[in-house]
Amino acid sequence: MQKEILLVKNNTDEGPGLLEELLTERNISYHIVDLQIGQPFPEVINYKAVVVLGGPDSANDGNEKMVIELNRIREVLASNKPYLGICLGLQTLVKAGGGKVVKSLVKEIGLRGPDGQYFSVELTDQGKIDPLFRGLEHSLNVFHLHGETVELTKDMTLLATGQFCTNQVVKVGSNAYGIQCHFELTSP
Repeated sequence: MQKEILLVKNNTDEGPGLLEELLTERNISYHIVDLQIGQPFPEVINYKAVVVLGGPDSANDGNEKMVIELNRIREVLASNKPYLGICLGLQTLVKAGGGKVVKSLVKEIGLRGPDGQYFSVELTDQGKIDPLFRGLEHSLNVFHLHGETVELTKDMTLLATGQFCTNQVVKVGSNAYGIQCHFELTSP
């Protein structure tokens, strides 16, 4: 029986933050697995939705952990279950969907870019009408922690762009979203 949302941590120190608070507040059950400490990425058929968080890995790593992670995300896409990928979770989504992960020209780390201005994302025309962003401003200041970016296939929809890293929010199919920034952060 599908009764939980699966939250997948790629880094023990990077938890679901605001997502966990929101799920708890709304009495939505969830299960957290930590791939960094060797917990297995479970079969996705048993979950209502899957969230994959950030981490130090590259979606291009050929190790067993990443091969399994990409295969599980492909299973999510094939099943049309809701998926949310944050940072590495965006990159694995795009790679699992047939796109590419490449080195970014600018490492986006922190709140401000190399020009001293706050990092922000701008919604595209598609982003402005997507239900994910209903009620939000069209320009959002964000926190980043990544050195890679993605190249999309023609079937993927770009929902938000950034100054240094163009592909910031991506939709794959009708239920899978990837977000490059870390909106889930809470205070330590």
